[in-house]
Amino acid sequence: MKVKIMSFISCVQFSIFSMYNSYDKYALISIQDANYDSGVKFKKTQNCKDVITLKFDDVIPIDLGRSMYQWKLMSEFQALSVINFIEKNKNVDYFVVHCMAGICRSSAVAKFILEYFGEDSSWIETATFDDTNEVKQFRYFPNDFVLYQLRDTHQKMEKRKERDLN
Repeated sequence: MKVKIMSFISCVQFSIFSMYNSYDKYALISIQDANYDSGVKFKKTQNCKDVITLKFDDVIPIDLGRSMYQWKLMSEFQALSVINFIEKNKNVDYFVVHCMAGICRSSAVAKFILEYFGEDSSWIETATFDDTNEVKQFRYFPNDFVLYQLRDTHQKMEKRKERDLN
């Protein structure tokens, strides 16, 4: 399975371009900030076979501190929705995952998608190096909590399936 990770702006541009210039079929996971309305609603098209929109912030529980009530973490229900969406759309050519910057939340979901299909996800956390072999930059920083929530919810689903079969 292939995934494309992008920022919100890149995804808007990609969506417009792909309506006219792509033969590949994809499913879109749109991750937006909880308290921000971009005014953009992604829709199914000839090439975009399905869309799910989630609203949660790019934080981890340790970041919350005293301001915990103004931030929204990815919920177990949202993680379950993502897993069901992936399963429902497993026959697309690829998944497009975006968040505002295209760095943390989207890369965590993309990493989970690759893991879900047994694909190599190491490229998501691979660094680029300068001439002295020092780390120059990381392209993506998967949000640890988002990845944990997806893995934990998936594990619970699998255990429930096993229990129901017995």
